[in-house]
Amino acid sequence: MTAASGFVASNGWMVACKPDFRDWALANLQWRLYPPGGGISHAGDTEGALYCIGAGQVSFVAGVGVANIGASYFGLPGMWWGHAPLLGGKRQGSILAVTETICGALPNGLLRARLNSNPEDWRAITLGIAELFTASAGAH
Repeated sequence: MTAASGFVASNGWMVACKPDFRDWALANLQWRLYPPGGGISHAGDTEGALYCIGAGQVSFVAGVGVANIGASYFGLPGMWWGHAPLLGGKRQGSILAVTETICGALPNGLLRARLNSNPEDWRAITLGIAELFTASAGAH
């Protein structure tokens, strides 16, 4: 899991975060190995964690509302997701491991406590959301 943590620390929005937030986030990630087809997070959830991919590949499957369009997006190492519950929303899809996948989970309870005591860290969360939007919508 050390290699996964190192990869996440040196790629994507984490690189642009202040070192104290990045170090805190990486220290609080809970790593887990998922087999192909394993469910990581689920549509409709309103709690949970902010997730990242340390190794492997995932697919995002729509599942809230009328549409059930199947795999609509994929994720590769360094990608994060799960911001909706942190912002008071619910997950709009489920995430499944496509290959053997190592994911880190940063529990929302811990993250909310950190953000309440360090409101400037919301900038880091905004960077993560912007990166996810850019990757999924191609909005550069």
